[in-house]
Amino acid sequence: MVNSLGSSSYSPPSTLLQWRPSTYQYSLKYLNVAYADAIDGTGFDLDPRGHTYYGLHNTSGTDVSTNPADYTWILAPTAFNSSGSLIYLLYSNRGGRLFSFSTGFAAFAANTGAFVPTSTLVYPPSIWGGLPDGTNNIDLDQRTGQLIQTGTTSVGTGEIAVTNNAQGSFVASLQQYLDFGGAYTQTANVATLTIDIYGRVVGFETPDDFNYTQEIFTATSGQTVFTVTRAAGYIVDNCWVMQNGCLLDESEYTDTAGSTGTITLATGATAGDIITITSFKSVNSTTGVYTSFNRYGATLTNQATYTASGFTLNTGFELLFLNGTIVNSQDYDITGQDITFVGNASGDLQIIQWSPNNLGVANGTPVNVDAFTVIGQTIYPFNYNVNAFNLFSNGVLFKQGTDFTTGTNTYTLTTSPTTITNIMVQQTFARTGAV
Repeated sequence: MVNSLGSSSYSPPSTLLQWRPSTYQYSLKYLNVAYADAIDGTGFDLDPRGHTYYGLHNTSGTDVSTNPADYTWILAPTAFNSSGSLIYLLYSNRGGRLFSFSTGFAAFAANTGAFVPTSTLVYPPSIWGGLPDGTNNIDLDQRTGQLIQTGTTSVGTGEIAVTNNAQGSFVASLQQYLDFGGAYTQTANVATLTIDIYGRVVGFETPDDFNYTQEIFTATSGQTVFTVTRAAGYIVDNCWVMQNGCLLDESEYTDTAGSTGTITLATGATAGDIITITSFKSVNSTTGVYTSFNRYGATLTNQATYTASGFTLNTGFELLFLNGTIVNSQDYDITGQDITFVGNASGDLQIIQWSPNNLGVANGTPVNVDAFTVIGQTIYPFNYNVNAFNLFSNGVLFKQGTDFTTGTNTYTLTTSPTTITNIMVQQTFARTGAV
């Protein structure tokens, strides 16, 4: 703002009013954030609602301190109100662990998971981020803001599909040209010409059969034996055994083959436990049955990276479970022989590695797509094979018919979501028939 007169005999020239948010530089990688009612940390809280101060604690780890003395307390430009349009702490990475802070309105960007300012003229969401309610810490080496907006291809059949994420980066891939109604390849009867969903010719022979059968049991008290139906040729241990939605380690049960096989738990189930047994069988028309997947295990202790040993990782063929829960694709990355996690991981890591079929892709063409719940939304679109569809919520397998019901390229949750932070893994396979 400047005086419109500039200068006169009555008034000296006005000076330019410069606004700049609080800016600080840090040496360690992480920044804990807390809130309080006074500069000494009185009223300490990890949630901002109703507080007037925010505190910053520079640390080398992600564990959030609850000691007010660890924090430097700063009076918020605007109080973190507890009603109406809510105020949040905003921050921007200036580079070299130099960060600016202010307060303002913010919200989750559509379909990205990014929490960004909504007063875009003052705080451009391309460089500013926000901290939602709850416990938070900031990675000072990660850029802030959201570079792109969510969009769709609208010209022709859609040449490029773009997916963006909360870190402002994006992945571009071929959009699907052909819709075969659930299967991910289609084979013509006349010429046995195989075309994938992108319209590419990928083979002149019939793809290997991928057989899939899932049986669900409600256990009685102490029950250990569960009988499953499988045709001849099933290979022992080519199954998943899940108890209440969590994958069991192979040491926790015994699998026997045969047309009527059994799964025997090492420890008897509790009455009402849901035991889900999913059996797989892959068949080549010339060489016969082969292993659908190999399974590798490791015990992690607060590790950001696991280096595979004794086998070779093949990016795109792996499916990870940690402590029995599925690991969604946003929480890890594979480079060479290294699996790098978002944050440190501890516990039992199980790696399912699918075998390649005669077309050189993972047999059954497994598809795993992440989706966040929307408050009040129960129906979600997904193109899947109704006889080979799994839905995981926050890592745990949902029970079909109880937790959700299927439809035509949609599914319906039984319980209406009350949060946008539940992440679902939608999984399907190109199923040929039963095992």
